[in-house]
Amino acid sequence: MLLIHPDSTCDVCLDPYSWATSDNTPHAISCGHVFCNTCLNHLRPPHCPLCRKAFTADRVKKLHVDRYDPSPTNDTENEARELMDRIALNSGENTARETVEEILNEAKRWLDRDGHSSTYPAVHAAFSVLVRYRSLLEVRSDHERELSELRARLHRRRAMEEEDQMNSTLIEQNLVREVRVTTVLCCHPVLIRSSVAYGA
Repeated sequence: MLLIHPDSTCDVCLDPYSWATSDNTPHAISCGHVFCNTCLNHLRPPHCPLCRKAFTADRVKKLHVDRYDPSPTNDTENEARELMDRIALNSGENTARETVEEILNEAKRWLDRDGHSSTYPAVHAAFSVLVRYRSLLEVRSDHERELSELRARLHRRRAMEEEDQMNSTLIEQNLVREVRVTTVLCCHPVLIRSSVAYGA
């Protein structure tokens, strides 16, 4: 059975479809477009107002439709809609884990009550998605912690390398200084005579 929204209107007269008389109910023509029967009877020549395809009056078909009622039928339906809304609105990237846990606990209690799990498969599916989302949050949290530890280790390693580099530079400078002093002592004639004289 087709459903028609209460706000649906005929595209010619723009009046809402009515079930009070058959002339104001939706009628389909051969091209598939739908209008009220009153407007179809007044079209001259009989061409579709939307696609301009010709049609004949004997091929106009009254559609058997139900009116769509968006209002919940009872309190349980209302609860299901509210729960679905909460799950949808709190499945985003910035949702706190505590909020996710709270909604999961609430949804589990609701699904376990009066066999709602089998009666409302959409809520059960949304609950399962949120459970999966929670596990992904836990995995992300583990990865972030691991990444933080690796960054700290890298920072320590770099600090150690910088310290080693500084120590190497200092050792190199000291060795260069000692070599220079030794070279000066070994090769300078005055210093050599003085040392010989002093030793004598």
